[in-house]
Order: sequence, then structure tokens, then C-alpha cells
Amino acid sequence: MKTIIQLIITVLVFTLNSYLLAQCPYPNPNGGEPGPGYGCPNCIPYFPWPGNPFGFPVIHAFDPNDIVGPLGYADQRYVKARENLQYMIRFENDPDFATGPAQRVVVRMPVDPRYDLYSFRLNEFGFGQFRYQVPADQSFYRTRITNTVDSLGVFVDLTAGIDVQKNEAFWIFESIDPKTGLRPEDALRGFLPVNDTTINRFNDTLTKRGEGFATFTILPHQGIASGDTCKAKASIVFDINPAIATNLWTNIVDAIAPQSKLKAIPKTSPANTILLQWTAEDDPKGSGLSYYDLYVSKNESPFYLYQGDIDTTFFLFAGEALAKYAFYVRATDHVGNKEAPKNMAEAATTLGVVGSLALNSPRLGSSYCSGDTLTIQWQATNAGERFALYYSADQGKTFSLIKSEVSAGTKYSWYIPKNATAGANSIIQIRSLDDDRFVANSAVFSLYPSPQVDLGPDVQLIKGDSVTLANKGSMGAGYRWSTGATSQSIRVKTPGVYSLEVVSENGCKSRDSITVSSSVSTIDPVFVQSFKLFPNPVENALNVQFDLKQAANLTLIIQDAQGKQTLQRPIGKIGAGRFTQLFEVDGLSAGSYLVLVKNGNRRIAVGQFLKY
Repeated sequence: MKTIIQLIITVLVFTLNSYLLAQCPYPNPNGGEPGPGYGCPNCIPYFPWPGNPFGFPVIHAFDPNDIVGPLGYADQRYVKARENLQYMIRFENDPDFATGPAQRVVVRMPVDPRYDLYSFRLNEFGFGQFRYQVPADQSFYRTRITNTVDSLGVFVDLTAGIDVQKNEAFWIFESIDPKTGLRPEDALRGFLPVNDTTINRFNDTLTKRGEGFATFTILPHQGIASGDTCKAKASIVFDINPAIATNLWTNIVDAIAPQSKLKAIPKTSPANTILLQWTAEDDPKGSGLSYYDLYVSKNESPFYLYQGDIDTTFFLFAGEALAKYAFYVRATDHVGNKEAPKNMAEAATTLGVVGSLALNSPRLGSSYCSGDTLTIQWQATNAGERFALYYSADQGKTFSLIKSEVSAGTKYSWYIPKNATAGANSIIQIRSLDDDRFVANSAVFSLYPSPQVDLGPDVQLIKGDSVTLANKGSMGAGYRWSTGATSQSIRVKTPGVYSLEVVSENGCKSRDSITVSSSVSTIDPVFVQSFKLFPNPVENALNVQFDLKQAANLTLIIQDAQGKQTLQRPIGKIGAGRFTQLFEVDGLSAGSYLVLVKNGNRRIAVGQFLKY
């Protein structure tokens, strides 16, 4: 009786197993033996109840899946921004755990937002010995495969594509009974058999009959930036079991091409070779510099690739004597981002040329004063077309720049600054900017300091008053005023323009002038006894001072030369006596202004001042 019951249960188990395809036990991701606690918390390792005395395992498929993408460059797997990335999703009916073929496999992959969803294209797919190519440029594909019936006993339906609503790619493999057109009822008939092995679970040698795959290509999103990470991760479902996630495949995008630039070279070279050197840099978040291409133009002919795949930042170029060569380089990074083509040379030279450079002026023993104009003249032969000029007061021990670049002619007029360092052993130096072999010094000359002349700012003269004019600069050996006076200072009573020329003991001269103008100040003698603005001219703070003869309700106003009010300050009622008010005028523009003093609506004083 017991034997009959066992037989009945056995038949029931094999009849119902097509509805009970499970993938347990699951592999332990931390190593060790597989168990039901990983990936399938509610899986049933045996049917119909745990610990059944007959020990009939449920026939099931198992899937150690993964996804493989572009290997890219280095451990970070750098890839280009606008290059099709190829991926393969693989799944296997593992013989260590599976006991029956898989009838239906569903692969889904959410599309990371860093990919261009609409660039997704299906490629190959296959299982066991069968491999198929999806027609070109397809983002959706459906087919029924019939050449599998002899070896597998089933047709295989494939539906694959992109779901733009869910933002995911999918592949659905389904076994079809050729007789019914439906899913096989026999659990031992499926398109993906258990993968076989010739040894054991610890030393696999697989024939791949229980493995499947699907490949596709996709572009990174058009707006992706260097350093962004593209992520791909799929899930695979065998029959009616829970989804199992693949590994996460990542690639870092390098979206920017590197930049390079040749260093300056001499315009001419006496030899038939010249060392070319350049600088280059890649995007800080990129894959790094890989190699360089050198382009050459001979005698203004079109550029051509002279040498590619240069892995250094220098190159010794050899050419023909008296031929003119122009050069540029293009850099490429490790993922193939190549610097944009260049439409002009970065450096040029003529080989096998002998040149010279000499200064003709200033001459030996000549002398100049600061403030003078010195004409510098030179002669150049095959020494370039651009030159820099320098001055030294100590016969070449130290130099200061006169002109960073002179590119036309053979002379330059130098206005010697008033503060130039004087010296009896002065020289001029000229340097070729096109060929650093050419440097020349002038003969020794003397440079003397000119006296400093400063008559101060223009002043205003109140009618009937006088003002003293004097040099606030350095002392001189002689003085000459525009009035004919030869004293250090003069006193004037009339408006006008006055000038002073000061001569030093070396004969150097300097001149300055000052304008003395009439003040337009007026007062109302009923209220005001005296009225004064100081300092005048003024830079920051102006004092307004007057003596009142009687009490008044005062308001002070400042107007510009066009009569526009710029400041107003109500003072209020004050008694007779002296009154001083300070105005901060540093916010005013330079120019002439009026100060108005009003008692109510009556103007009782007007004064003019200059702001500088």
C-alpha cells in the first residue's frame, strides 16, 4: 500500500512541476553554499512540503546572470561621449542548481538617464548553439524562431525593444509548442536546457547549451559631461520566479577633447633641424593624454600629417636648408577624443639661415635727461621681425622693459619717464622675439634726472588780494618764470597762466604751469561781514566760514557749473558771529562748483571752489 501511495505522489509531482518552476536554492552572494535565503525568501526547495520523506526535488531552472559593457580605458572604464556603447546581457541555466529547462526568460534593463533612450538599438541574441542577428537599426523586434524544433522540440518567440513609458529595454524569450502554439505543458521541454558539464560543480567545462545572451548598443545622452558615470544593470526572470539582478556595469564618460599648443621657436635656424616642443592638457575629469599628431607645411603648401602617434611632448624635426616650415600638433586622449583641426600654424621657421642683430643708437658718450625722447635704432638680418627693448642703468646688470614688442621698422622713439633710474653707465638692449639667439647691446651713454617742478593745483584770487607761487618739487640750479623773474617764487595780484622752468646742474630742464583765476564770491552786506571757502581747490573736505552781522535762518547749497544742485544742508536759525560748516565733497566729480548761503529765500553769500 505504501508503494502505491509513493507512486501516486510521484506522478502528481511531475504533472504539477510545470506550474512550480522555482530557482532555489539561490547562490550565496557572500560565498559558501547556496541556500533559500538569497534572492528567494519564500522559495520552496522541495514539493509538496519541507522535509518530505520522499525527497522529490521540484524541476527548476537557475540563472547566474551578468551584464558586460565596454571595457573602456583604465580601471574606471573611460568611454567617449558620443560613441555607441555595446553591451551584452548573459543568462545561464546553471547545472549546479537547475534540474529542468527554462521555458520563458524575461530580461529587463532600466535605462539610466545618462543614456540617450532613443539611440537604443538591438543587436544579436542567442541561446545554446543558436545565434541570430537583429536587422540593422531596430529598436523593436519580434520574431518566431522555428529552426529549434529538431533539437529543442519547441519554437522560440522573441519580443524585444524599448519601452519609452517605463524607460526600460526588454527581451522576452518564450518556448512555444509547435502543435498547440502555446507554452509547453511538459516541464522538460523548454528553449534553454540545463547547462551541461563534463566534470562537476567545482570544475566546470560547459558546452554552453544552457546559456543565452542579448546584445545592444546605446549612446550616452547628448548633454552628458566629462566625469559622469553611465550605469547599466538588468534583471532576469526564469519562468515564474522572482527577478534576479545582474551586476552593475559602470563607465565614466570623457566628453571633452584635449588641447595642445606648440611652444615658440626661432623664425630662423642655422641648422637643418629644429626641436619642436609643445604643451598639452586634458579635461581634469577625462581619461588623460595618449598621443600627438604633428602636421607640417613646407613653403606655405597645405598641411599634411608628418608624424602620428607621438607619445612625447617633443620632436626633432629635420628639413631642407632655406625651406620655410610651419607646424601644429593635435592631441588625442585615451578614449579617442581628438583635438579639433587647426586652420593655422602654431609655429614656423626657416632652416639653414645665418643672421645678425646690432644697435646703432644711442651712441657712445651721448647723454640724455629723463623726460627726453631717445631714438633707438638697430640693424637686423635674418634675426626675426619682432623685437623687445630694455634699459639698464648699470651697464647690463639689471634691466627694465621699454617696449615688449616692436614689429615694424628699425627704430623706436622712447619717451624717457621722469622716474627712470639715472646712471652714467646706461645701455639699451634689443632682443629678438622670433629667435632667442639674437641679443645686442648699445654703446654706453649717460642718463640724468630732470628736476621736479610742481606749482600745485590751480588757485582762485579774490579781488584786491594776492597769492604766492612757488615750486613744490626739487631744488634746481636755475629758475625762469614766464614773468621774467629768476627767483624761486613770485607773488601775483592778477589772474592769468604762470609757468616756471627749472634747470638742473646737468642742464636738464623741467617745466610746470598754474592758472590763477578770479573768484566770483559775493556777499550781502546786510547779513554777512566776511565769507571764505578753504581749502580751495579742495580734494575731500571743504570748510564754509562766514561772519554774520545778525541772526539768520540758514541753508547751505552746492551747485555744479550747470546750476544743478548736488548737495543741500539746512543749518537752521543761528545768531550773529562766526560760523564754520564742513562739507564732505570727495563724492563730487572734478570741476568748478558754487556754494550758496540762503536766509530763507534770500541769497546772502555766494562762493566758488574747485574740486580736483
